Amino acid sequence: MIPIGGLGQRAAWYWSNVSLQWLAYLLIAFGWVLTTAVIAGVTRTLQLAGDS
Repeated sequence: MIPIGGLGQRAAWYWSNVSLQWLAYLLIAFGWVLTTAVIAGVTRTLQLAGDS
């Protein structure tokens, strides 16, 4: 998809304060790690349940 024009959404999530922007990036990364761990745990649980 090629962005044609701005929809005015950048102001909703972009902070001019550098420390807040890094905090947002850190929280996003933490969310990815947590989601990956949960999916791995559910997958392992379902595999173990299927073996018995």
